[in-house]
Amino acid sequence: MSDRAILSPQAIEWSLPQGQIIRGYRWGKGPDTGILLHEPGVDLDAWTTLPVKIRRRLESETVAVDLPGLGLSFPGGG
Repeated sequence: MSDRAILSPQAIEWSLPQGQIIRGYRWGKGPDTGILLHEPGVDLDAWTTLPVKIRRRLESETVAVDLPGLGLSFPGGG
């Protein structure tokens, strides 16, 4: 897979049953998926380059999402 495909995240969005929306990014595709969840009070930017490093090293899909009410998952944050 090219570096361009690895470094170019795709926006994702999941609707939760209680009506909240979780937004984030996905890097690559693969047989396995690693999901990165940040601590309360920060957003997915806290991961800096880790999603890309995981994608390169494990050749798996890597997903980083913002918890409800934070970052991209803040109402109107999309």
